[in-house]
Amino acid sequence: MIGGGIRVPKVAEILEVALGRKDLGVHLNGDEAMCFGSAFIASNSSSAFKVKQIFLTHHPPFEVHMKISPLREEDGLTEDEQRAEGVEEEDLIKYHQDLRLFNQSDYLGKSKGLGMNYNKDMKVELFRVHNPGPEEELELVDTYLLDDVKQ
Repeated sequence: MIGGGIRVPKVAEILEVALGRKDLGVHLNGDEAMCFGSAFIASNSSSAFKVKQIFLTHHPPFEVHMKISPLREEDGLTEDEQRAEGVEEEDLIKYHQDLRLFNQSDYLGKSKGLGMNYNKDMKVELFRVHNPGPEEELELVDTYLLDDVKQ
């Protein structure tokens, strides 16, 4: 537990009961622990500081997969259907996309930018990946409906 919450008698009592221990072993200053940890992670992530490398990189416990599809199936034209409608090759839109957003080898806090060329309302689904590889299973985490998309 970080911060000064451990000093609150009721919090300490609840923790003692929950952990089944009378002595909580408070040997670190909870206020300073957060500051030191933040400083170590910041120095690890920055090239502006010349410090001894501290290996505190945390990886996500699971991979995140993303599926993008049209909100209405009739809007999801294939590339061949778009060509038949006279859409130029450079203007083709891939309406159904499956991609790995984050891998377990990525570090927590990593950000990714996605450029999308979409002119239809869309659905974005995020999945937790169980057993990455050929036998992987996807567990739906959340769905976002993006409507009123303008051309």
